[in-house]
Amino acid sequence: MSLSSIQIIAADPAGNKTIFVLTPVSREFYQPIASYLLSLKEHNAEQIAFVLPDEPGLHGRMEMCGLEFCGNASRTFALIQAKKLGFSGQHTLRVRVSGCEDPLDVEVNVETNYTKIRMPVPLSITSWNNDVLVDLGGILHLVTMDKAPNPAAFETLKEQLIQEYDPPALGVMFFQPENRSLTPVVYVADVRTTYFEGSCASGTVAVIAALTHACPSGDYSYTIQQPQGELTASIKKGKNHIDSVFIEGPVAAEEPITIQLPLQLACTGRI
Repeated sequence: MSLSSIQIIAADPAGNKTIFVLTPVSREFYQPIASYLLSLKEHNAEQIAFVLPDEPGLHGRMEMCGLEFCGNASRTFALIQAKKLGFSGQHTLRVRVSGCEDPLDVEVNVETNYTKIRMPVPLSITSWNNDVLVDLGGILHLVTMDKAPNPAAFETLKEQLIQEYDPPALGVMFFQPENRSLTPVVYVADVRTTYFEGSCASGTVAVIAALTHACPSGDYSYTIQQPQGELTASIKKGKNHIDSVFIEGPVAAEEPITIQLPLQLACTGRI
């Protein structure tokens, strides 16, 4: 396979900057393309997503570079698809994304660029060395309370989690309860990337799951400030289980552009 150019959309869901590759790309070439796109300073992206051919009964399919789950990218993808399909006003789209067995429903407002996604319910919420471990299937998050975020602390926790669980992706959510602020740090194994993210939707789910784990049945909502924006999380709890979790917030998405690939990428057979 040889490509000289690809079409992309640069997006900013609450600071979690993501580049969507619209040109069909085989999975084996995700990493070299992603590495190049992440090196482009004008976009300053934290992650790369690849749009797949349509599937009957859905409004679109998308995979993250490391095949992990990302709530921010998923809700942004739904908005991109709504505009591509010519929708106006408010709509609910059904999309399939990496890291989730079942399609997800996303409410989008094409006029205001506001989206609300029904997130996967945590598979488990457990205590882990005085912190809370939340398994979302496509990503494993450790929620820490009142610990200062720093690279050394993250690396120590990351190595412990990899040794014990070896997840495809993991995050450490450094949460400060007094002002409801979150510093999310995420590692993706396949591409070996670590980012102190602008915001993290799945990490926000992990935080609200940890905060309400001991709470009785009912509806709970939190707006959580993150380094580059804020996300609102709402959770509905039944007796001894979680019924649903939603994440919502604004999205900024640019118009599609064409990126020329470097000669060494386009002609060596790596792409």
